[in-house]
Amino acid sequence: MLQQKYKFIKHLGGGAFGAVVQAEDVQTGEVVAVKKLQRLHYSPYFLSEILNHRQLCHPHVVKFHEVFPTNNHLNIVMEYANGGSLFDYVKQHRRLPEKDARWFFQQMMIAVDYCHKKGVTNRDIKLENILLHHMQGRALSIVKLCDWGYSKLAEAGPRTAVGTVAYMAPEVLQNCLHSAEQLYDGFAADLWSCGVVLYTMLLGRRPFADERGANKQLLEQMASQAYELPNTLSRDCQALLRRLLHPDPAQRIKMDGVLRDPWFLTGGGPLDLGLAGHIQTLGVLGTQTVCCE
Repeated sequence: MLQQKYKFIKHLGGGAFGAVVQAEDVQTGEVVAVKKLQRLHYSPYFLSEILNHRQLCHPHVVKFHEVFPTNNHLNIVMEYANGGSLFDYVKQHRRLPEKDARWFFQQMMIAVDYCHKKGVTNRDIKLENILLHHMQGRALSIVKLCDWGYSKLAEAGPRTAVGTVAYMAPEVLQNCLHSAEQLYDGFAADLWSCGVVLYTMLLGRRPFADERGANKQLLEQMASQAYELPNTLSRDCQALLRRLLHPDPAQRIKMDGVLRDPWFLTGGGPLDLGLAGHIQTLGVLGTQTVCCE
């Protein structure tokens, strides 16, 4: 049935889970992406990805279309973003000016806020999982969050250390390091990851060295806030990064603080996207992936 409805175009990428391909709806001509999850490597995370992704509908979240089961795969059909990943964009440009980084960051945070309000934590926010979509008439691309493989409903109380070590919050890495399952705040952990994304966009490198097998040293770097904030960054930008990368989740900035932050609000990016209503309701107008279980 999958082959009857969608025509294969090309391979886009892949990993341990399977592959992602580009395809075309033979009836409508719409170009889509199909994530092919191998049944041989079935994981409970497959079901979580499908259930959590399909309830999300937002301009900055890759749209879920449908699922086609076949003998060998679970095929998740979703919106195709034509601009590649933010990782590739940053790699190409090495580091981004604050105004460009803010443009992408604003959209990412609005999307993450939407997901959190739906009760969904992503738990694997990183440059590779932020896709770009070119729109005619815009100098910079639109952000689309993707990959809900490690997502979890916040009310279920996340405990397992999943995600990508380089973007993993210290309280999550602590669980991984000690093979523990201490309850942590998935919302706060997502915000830490967003801070790593912002830092990497601005400086072209991640804030903490994440050499394989050196998680203890990485945790020590996080706890001591051993990262560089050069004077080339504005004071407001430095202040926001410090609040996002605070090692104590209880003291880390919350989402409403980000959306009211002076640096975040500079330039009016979300307003340009026609998302003023979302901001106005808040009263603020003016890579190594692991699963330690």
